[in-house]
Amino acid sequence: MLSEMDQNQAENLPAEATEGRGILFVVSSPSGGGKGTLIQRVLNKVPNLSYSVSFTTRAPRSGEVNGREYFFVTPEIFEEMVAADEFLESASVHGKLYGTTRKQVAQEIAAGRDIILEVFAGRVGRAPAECASRVKRLFRIPVCDH
Repeated sequence: MLSEMDQNQAENLPAEATEGRGILFVVSSPSGGGKGTLIQRVLNKVPNLSYSVSFTTRAPRSGEVNGREYFFVTPEIFEEMVAADEFLESASVHGKLYGTTRKQVAQEIAAGRDIILEVFAGRVGRAPAECASRVKRLFRIPVCDH
């Protein structure tokens, strides 16, 4: 864990300051496209790789733990976070809100750790330019229609 001072510094780092440190990987596909399975396999094999836990307004599914799969919040809390500009990217997917906080990504990158984001296909293009400057790889998993 980062100290409180390091956390504050990480939050305020410009994109240029994080170049050469941690790498941001984005894995994207539609729902049911295998993002979670791929990411779990990668996390089990690649050292020094962390997982960005998104916030969501959907209810937890059986076996999901708050803070592990997602941070489960009310729509009101999510909207407060949007208003406070806390999200690097956010979107509505199937009527529920999802988003990745700037703070978590900045902390991991500033600490020199690589971080992987799981993003629904419709959310990839909605990340602001600051996200694009940190992304080194973008993997889109194709989904076959049978």
